[in-house]
Amino acid sequence: PVLPTGSVTVEMQLTADETGRVPETSLEGAVVLLRDATGFEWVGRRTGANAAIFDGVPVGTYTLAFNFNRVREPLRADESTVTVTPHQTAKLVVPVRGRMIRIFTPPGRQKQGPAQGARQGATR
Repeated sequence: PVLPTGSVTVEMQLTADETGRVPETSLEGAVVLLRDATGFEWVGRRTGANAAIFDGVPVGTYTLAFNFNRVREPLRADESTVTVTPHQTAKLVVPVRGRMIRIFTPPGRQKQGPAQGARQGATR
């Protein structure tokens, strides 16, 4: 049977976060995903540094998600719902913001300098 399909074009746009800072990074390593209700994922075909397209996706409602693991700066984009209609191309512009990270030293851990680490390794 032939299923009705549509296309979705996603354009990622670097946007200021709550502190007013706009990330200065390339989005070429970002992976754009469409996920259906059963958890099946489609990966967008990159058409540029900030854009991806999903061709021939079955008609329905999907969750748009992103994987920024291959981007050098921590980023985030809100997941959103996308409705694919037959024989239509939807265009979405998605704001991408920086993500705050916290670095902390767990209680009880002491800082070790290079000399201390070398000395401890030599006594073992």
